[in-house]
Amino acid sequence: MDTDAIRYAIQKAGVYPQYALYDVKVTTKPGRPAVPGWVTTSLRSTSGMVEQRIGTAIEARGLSGGLSYYRRL
Repeated sequence: MDTDAIRYAIQKAGVYPQYALYDVKVTTKPGRPAVPGWVTTSLRSTSGMVEQRIGTAIEARGLSGGLSYYRRL
C-alpha cells in the first residue's frame, strides 16, 4: 500500500485526520467467496460530493486496489 500517496492526498485536500471521520469499505465482484471476518454493508450516499482518485494503492500478484476519497463540492 502506498501510504505516502494517501498521506499526500489528505494533506493536499486540507483534511486533517484528527477532525475527519473515515470509513474503509471494500467493493467486490458479485458471487465472490465469503471472506472470514467480513460483513455485508451498504455504501453511503455521495450526493453533493465529488470523487478524488488517488490511484492504485495496493498491487500484488495480479490483484490491485484503487484508492479514492470524496469531498464536498
